[in-house]
Amino acid sequence: MVLCLIPSNGLPKINFFSGYHLDKVVHLVLFFIQCSLFLLNSSKNKNKLAIKRHILFTLIYSLLLGTAIEFIQHFYIFGRAGDFNDVLADFIGIVLGIVFFYLKKSNLIEPKSH
Repeated sequence: MVLCLIPSNGLPKINFFSGYHLDKVVHLVLFFIQCSLFLLNSSKNKNKLAIKRHILFTLIYSLLLGTAIEFIQHFYIFGRAGDFNDVLADFIGIVLGIVFFYLKKSNLIEPKSH
């Protein structure tokens, strides 16, 4: 996340991936990991309402964080510009993290005994 706030002249130039929008993939993966780790904490809770609240909190917090990063880049960091597509990539990563949590939830909350 710290890399998102470094001026562009401090970032390495990678020409090999320039046409592939690698920065969007990085945003997606970072927010997927962040969301998954936040939700991992709720896996110990068996209260469905508490889990739903935790998911909603994670969604809102992560989306606000991604939006704030782009806002800071656009208005406060020389050489950087905020990009709505980065926020969209963040959101997709968050949603994928939530979907991943739902798919794995039964194994995390109630491990199957063999």
